Amino acid sequence: MTEAEWDVRELVPGEWELVRTARLEALSESPQAFLARRDHEELWGEQEWRGTFDAAKWLAVRAGETVGMLRSVPDPTTPGSRMVESIWVKPTHRKRGVFRAMLKRLIELERANGARDLVLWVLEDNDDAREVYRRLGFAWTGIRQALLSEADRFERRLRLRLTPPLHA
Repeated sequence: MTEAEWDVRELVPGEWELVRTARLEALSESPQAFLARRDHEELWGEQEWRGTFDAAKWLAVRAGETVGMLRSVPDPTTPGSRMVESIWVKPTHRKRGVFRAMLKRLIELERANGARDLVLWVLEDNDDAREVYRRLGFAWTGIRQALLSEADRFERRLRLRLTPPLHA
């Protein structure tokens, strides 16, 4: 499938279980890419999962199963910006346009809601993700921070400007 063929949709509240299943798979499959840990989140009950779901806008790509997912939340430091988090694409579907399709849909939704920027944090040692974000137009803001849990690891803040409109 190509980017245009992926069915990206915004999830609705009743789909919090889909988020739970895909999130736990992501944390198992790519633990090095996330600050969260599966052994912590798998203990969550329905209330915690619903709270996580309700606090964000979730997008997913389904192809019989969830093959990609991300969420966006308000950026607490910059009015008009949205943080992109929990980005994951199933290994069997990477390099097939899944993330690009999700990002394109997220841009449409957030631009329509008045957002000016999308921002995200990426681990400095996640070279593959950093390259994908660079190719999709994210630029380093110059802001870097040490991880609270591991002082010798850092993450970088990247930004994608939504204004003026991007050309496809």
